[in-house]
Formats: sequence, C-alpha cells, structure tokens
Amino acid sequence: MMKGKSAAVLRHLASPACNNVLGCLRDGMDHPDDISKKLDVVRQTVDWHLIKLSALGIVDREAVSSLSGRPRVIYKLTKDGEKLIKNIESMVGQHYTQLMKEFERQQSELDRQLARADISEEVYLEKVKKLEKERGIVESD
Repeated sequence: MMKGKSAAVLRHLASPACNNVLGCLRDGMDHPDDISKKLDVVRQTVDWHLIKLSALGIVDREAVSSLSGRPRVIYKLTKDGEKLIKNIESMVGQHYTQLMKEFERQQSELDRQLARADISEEVYLEKVKKLEKERGIVESD
C-alpha cells in the first residue's frame, strides 16, 4: 500500500483533466485562460488543477508584467515537477515492458505444455483466455 503523500500525488496526476492541464504546460502554454480555451473547459477547472499542482510542488505560479499594467499570473512546471513526471513515465514504461514480457513468457510456456501434451487443449484454451483477459486489462489502461 502506498503512503498518503505518494497516493495523493499519484491520484491527482492520474486524473485525465490534470493530465490535460499538464500536457498544455509541457507544450508551453502558461496561462489558465489559454489552457481552458485549448481544453474547452471552464477556467475554474483549470485553476483548481493548477492550485493543486502548485501545492504539490509540481508547478510554480508567477506574476509577470503585462501591457495593461495589471500583472499576468502564469504557471510553469518546476524542475522537480518535470523530473517527477519524467521519472513516473519512465518507471511506468519499464513496468509495462516487464509485464508484456511476462505475458509473452507465460504464453510460450503454455504453448510448450500443450506441445508436450502436459495439458489438454481445453485447459490450454482456458488458460490462454485468462491470460488474454489480463493482458487486455493492462493494455486498455
């Protein structure tokens, strides 16, 4: 079981809306209005995610001067936020690759067992169906 802080960060990062906001930030967008227009969501949704990401240390909030004289508040990924996201992506990629290798290994083992007549075709088909279902769950996420 994950500890509270890790679970809180991952829970928020797992949100599709949060991922969309992060994607906009990674693409160079920095203002909530621009992000909300790009994502076709209300500004409050974007603000909520940016505030949460800021509290988690993943984004920084900064006021910059503008032509209207009123400061413009922008957001950007922190270096730690960038590093965290890259690390998560890398670790998940490695984990996924290992899962796929394990599915392939299990499939090959079932093929060998069937070829040696260690298991019946009925048992083979049942186990292959279960394995394909598990693999489908992993691949659909």
